[in-house]
Amino acid sequence: FLAAKKWTATQTPAGTFVKIDQPGAGVQVADGKFVTVKYNGKKVSNDSTFDANQFTVQLGVQPFIKGFEDGLRQFKQGGKGTIVIPGYLAYGKEGNGGVFKPYEPLYFDVEILEVSDKEPAAPQMPTPQAHGPNDGHNH
Repeated sequence: FLAAKKWTATQTPAGTFVKIDQPGAGVQVADGKFVTVKYNGKKVSNDSTFDANQFTVQLGVQPFIKGFEDGLRQFKQGGKGTIVIPGYLAYGKEGNGGVFKPYEPLYFDVEILEVSDKEPAAPQMPTPQAHGPNDGHNH
């Protein structure tokens, strides 16, 4: 697959392949950190996107796809690249409810938006400003 794409990727000790387009210049992704990642997940078999989204995960704490977690550790905040996950590090022999075959390899184009020690606050709705004496209303 990597050869067909003409990608140069490094293999982590666990077996995940990572193609780094930009390593990032911010905080290193590490266990315990909250990592906000924008991703596009695809099946290796047919190059079709099955999911594209953005989420925040606390690495090494919340259960997560092993290979994805492993790949994220190769980046810093601001990093971009592709994580190619062999089937045994994706959904394994169980597959995933018919969406993925057993041991189906996956890959994710990722962008590391934020790495932080605290969980980022969910986007808040703008709050109305308190009314002051010069707010244009007649009191």
